Amino acid sequence: MDVPDAVDQALVAQRVAGVARPPGRVVLVGAGPGSVELLTLKAARLIAEADWLVHDALVQPEVLALAVRAEVISVGKRAGRRSTRQHDINRTLIDCARNGGLVVRLKGGDPLMFARAQEELEALGEAGIAVEVVPGITTAQAAHAALAAPMTERGRRRSMVFATPQVQAPASGPCGEAAAGGGGVQWARTLVNAGGGALYMASSVAVRVRATLLSLGMPADTPATWVVNVSLPGQAVLATTVGELGPLPQEHTGQPALLLVGTAVPAPEAAVAFQPAAIEAALRRAASARPSPRVVAQSLREPATATLSA
Repeated sequence: MDVPDAVDQALVAQRVAGVARPPGRVVLVGAGPGSVELLTLKAARLIAEADWLVHDALVQPEVLALAVRAEVISVGKRAGRRSTRQHDINRTLIDCARNGGLVVRLKGGDPLMFARAQEELEALGEAGIAVEVVPGITTAQAAHAALAAPMTERGRRRSMVFATPQVQAPASGPCGEAAAGGGGVQWARTLVNAGGGALYMASSVAVRVRATLLSLGMPADTPATWVVNVSLPGQAVLATTVGELGPLPQEHTGQPALLLVGTAVPAPEAAVAFQPAAIEAALRRAASARPSPRVVAQSLREPATATLSA
């Protein structure tokens, strides 16, 4: 069923049930890199309060489960797969908002980072619909955190590049082949000049990314690290170099992946894997060891004593 048809059916059902909603507004909300525990408090509250939840393909089921009262509509976009047209997504947001209530447009990572937010903001603005944006943790932040690798470093790296080789304007790339993503090499020049950065949506064009970076002078031994399924239980870290960059192994084909160029995998004892179960266990241990409020209050009322030794 097409997205507009699904919205129409939901609206008919609500009218039949006599559901009345206040004037609508749309909030673009960042769902973070994947784990429900990396949602902001505001994002979690808005999801729970939403009347309509319009979400991307990579939003996890645990996040969607927080939408306890919303009509949930999937408008996912995945490379190489059947995707919802942006025009239909815009129309869906406008239709939902015009029928009242809170519309949450849930986007993976941060809603303003490679998420076509500008197109949706413009469409909603032209329709006269109020819009708010709630930021989220972008995948690059979570990937660096998983590696315990700072994005900036005093005296060495003063900037951080976020780029994608998936651009739309066709152009010829170096070495007589199409540039990665078919849209020129400005993204690569920026990356080379900075000595590295985070590349989003690069896994399907990894060979072209390698050719483009090498042709622009990036050393072949520059570290390159894939972080697959960032922040999720199946997270994987794959270390390589720009000169050896190629497609992901078969077991990771089609999974969301971020490429960190110029970032080496730290020593195993320095890496911090995101382990929700371990965190929950630590919190339970801390709670059981914490004195009760009554004990704390009693200790605060007792006079303080100090022992001095010569």
